[in-house]
Amino acid sequence: MKNKIIAFIDVLVRMLFSIFGVYLLTKYNSDNTIKAAGYSIIIFNIVTTFFDSNYHKNKTL
Repeated sequence: MKNKIIAFIDVLVRMLFSIFGVYLLTKYNSDNTIKAAGYSIIIFNIVTTFFDSNYHKNKTL
C-alpha cells in the first residue's frame, strides 16, 4: 500500500511539473530562456518516468 501511494504521488508531481512546463512554453512564448526551461522540465519528466521505474519496486522504502 505504501508503494502505491508513493507511486501515485510521484506520478501526480510529474504531471504537475509537466503542466508547468507546458505553461512556460505557451504563456511566455516570446522569451527563449523561459521556453528552454519549459522544454527541460518536460524532457526531464519524460526521461525520469522511463528510467526511474525500479524506484518504486525497492522494498527498502
